[in-house]
Amino acid sequence: MVKKNRAVLAGLGLIATAALLISACSSADEPNEEPTASAEDGVPFGSPMEVWHEAFEDVEPITLIVQTPGPKGSPVGAKEEAYYAAVEQWSNGKIAFDIAYANAIAGVLDAPQAIAEGRLDMSIVLPTYEAERFPTYVAVATGTVIPESSAVVGMLQQHAWMWDVGWHNQDVIDEFTDAGLAIIEPFNISTENYPFICTQERTSAQDVAGAQIVASSAVLASQLTALGASPVFISPYELFEGLQRGTVACTATAPQNAISQGIYDVAPYLNTFTTTFALTPGALAIGKDVYDSLPLVARQLLFDRTDVFLRVQIESTWTANQDSVATAKEAGGGVFPVSRELNGRLADFNGTILDDLRAAHGDAFVQTMIDANERWYDVIVDDLGYDPDVTLDTLADYLPTMPDLEAYMEAVFQSILDVRPSE
Repeated sequence: MVKKNRAVLAGLGLIATAALLISACSSADEPNEEPTASAEDGVPFGSPMEVWHEAFEDVEPITLIVQTPGPKGSPVGAKEEAYYAAVEQWSNGKIAFDIAYANAIAGVLDAPQAIAEGRLDMSIVLPTYEAERFPTYVAVATGTVIPESSAVVGMLQQHAWMWDVGWHNQDVIDEFTDAGLAIIEPFNISTENYPFICTQERTSAQDVAGAQIVASSAVLASQLTALGASPVFISPYELFEGLQRGTVACTATAPQNAISQGIYDVAPYLNTFTTTFALTPGALAIGKDVYDSLPLVARQLLFDRTDVFLRVQIESTWTANQDSVATAKEAGGGVFPVSRELNGRLADFNGTILDDLRAAHGDAFVQTMIDANERWYDVIVDDLGYDPDVTLDTLADYLPTMPDLEAYMEAVFQSILDVRPSE
């Protein structure tokens, strides 16, 4: 529900950080003439903060009930906290957030129901776990098998092409509408690929054969099977003990998940692929009725400040990946690239996955994703100058010297301005 009384935003310390992250983007797009704005007519993209404040002057205070996936201040919830802080700042406090931390209102799989019941207004949701309701979304998410893995370029490429394709696919939008939701941010990932995080090195086909490896999705399980492994599904709460006791050999997951669960104490070997596993992105969604009740200026601001959400998602992931490598090495492990044979097997099976997508959704659907991947790779590597050869092991050395994200953010938003709320 939308409360019409002002609430104090938890996590105000993030406001300065969020403002710093977006200041360059907003000033770069500032029009030559002073833009005009109002709650009814909206605000031009790239307008300075004072124009937004003026547009919100006559807007009644709005409070949205939201949650984050981690405890307050946790890297897991950093993108949400920074986003909420930025929206409040740019609305001059007219949009505030009643934040429940660590999914205190509803688990992420139950969030759509909590939104439908009015217990939540906005939350991360995981459509990949509801393939019957979100078949097109799941199909786009499966396209994460297309690009090659790269610690920096891969993270930028995966987000850019999924935002580009997802925002422009009406079936994706309609699936959320039919579920009583509106998209605020369509696809976010906490890694550009899954390493095998194991209790020992497992870099050859022989090492992987028969190994029980924890999977988080049916598609990932099928990829593990193609590599000769035995996929298993267990609760994240049982994972540490399973690795410690040897009932499972590895988990295929994001490095930041492993560090938050303390897994490197018992499984400090990151066995990395250049071929990509199918990822399980989430989306930031809001109740459709709540969204439709907001004035245009509020809907535009929720859209525009996803630049903060995306930037913090990417940067916090890189930070977590650096920490993961350091923690693994301290525990006696490290980063170990798998063999060409294993990468080849995965690539061959990924071709089968794409063939299945063609059969289900058509050749044009898959080709759109392939074209988007190629286009964004060229933008990120050739135009923006990011190094495609950076690995988990060399990430810490590269980050201080890499190009700033400002031009990347500008490119991403220019590709989706046609879907920005306008009425």
